[in-house]
Amino acid sequence: LSGAAAPFFVACGLSALSMIFIWRMPSVPPKEASGKVALVEELTQGVRAVQASRPLTWVMISGLVGTVMIVPHVALFPIYQRDILDVGPSGLGLMFAASGVGALIVAFLIALTSSERPSLRLSLFMGAMAGLTITIFSQSDSFLLSLAILVILGAFSQGFFTLNMALVQNLAPPALMGRIVALRI
Repeated sequence: LSGAAAPFFVACGLSALSMIFIWRMPSVPPKEASGKVALVEELTQGVRAVQASRPLTWVMISGLVGTVMIVPHVALFPIYQRDILDVGPSGLGLMFAASGVGALIVAFLIALTSSERPSLRLSLFMGAMAGLTITIFSQSDSFLLSLAILVILGAFSQGFFTLNMALVQNLAPPALMGRIVALRI
């Protein structure tokens, strides 16, 4: 609506705003390192910790499967935009925006209603629904219907990934959390 440059200026402004917030954060003194450990050893410690916890193993596997099965649909948007939905570049932008609207809505809902312990069942349900919604989207040849489906898809996929990462952080031993999160694709 306001030209191709407007989103870049908005992104730049939001980046500047985030830098201000980061600058205002209180500094935390670094922990004393007990000794230098090689990167391979640190990652091995993370893998061992994941293997030692059956729930954490399943959460990590579900995150990997979700990443492999859900994320690639975005790469197909230009094909759908051009060959199936027959809309121009602005249509592609609306497709990404629709998905983002759904993601923002569910991210805010999760933040407002979250508990101390994230729900594995809800995470898996959202992942399964994201897969089903991708299947439904693949059958749509109506642009407006596709936009509505993408809002729902954005919500389910963001819900899955948010809850999955929260579960990883909740289940990981605090001393190894960084190593385990680094393993999470």
